[in-house]
Amino acid sequence: MWFDTIIAAIAVALQVGGYSDVSRDHWAAKPIENLVAAKMLPPGEGKAFQGDRPVTRYEFAVLMDRFIQDIRKSFLRQPVPKELNLANIKGRDADGSQAAMVRLAKDGFLPYESPIFRGPTETITPEMMSIAMAQIAQRIGQLFRDKDDD
Repeated sequence: MWFDTIIAAIAVALQVGGYSDVSRDHWAAKPIENLVAAKMLPPGEGKAFQGDRPVTRYEFAVLMDRFIQDIRKSFLRQPVPKELNLANIKGRDADGSQAAMVRLAKDGFLPYESPIFRGPTETITPEMMSIAMAQIAQRIGQLFRDKDDD
């Protein structure tokens, strides 16, 4: 019985972020561990990370919102909230993605027409993610500057 407990403890110690399918020698181990430590990703608690599964619009919005909320204290200027018709932003209350999407839109991190907010499918393509990341990075850059470029 004690042997099984030791084996289970060793198996958990070899997992990254508590995910059963991410070993310490996996190429993404350190970034996953960093994201779990920073509370950007939830701890795995023995569940599979499923790194090959496509990301959903909801997961992307929550992750980007958590990241922005974490670095927000470093902005030289805070975003001025925009007035938007939020009826077309389709997130979910249960996972916090609706609130995350609303903050991303109101604070101008993603344009209102972004497919992240109301895409045709639940998952996002690499192209959609790249465009959204570029838009978010541009907005973050604006908030770190003393004034807008002319």
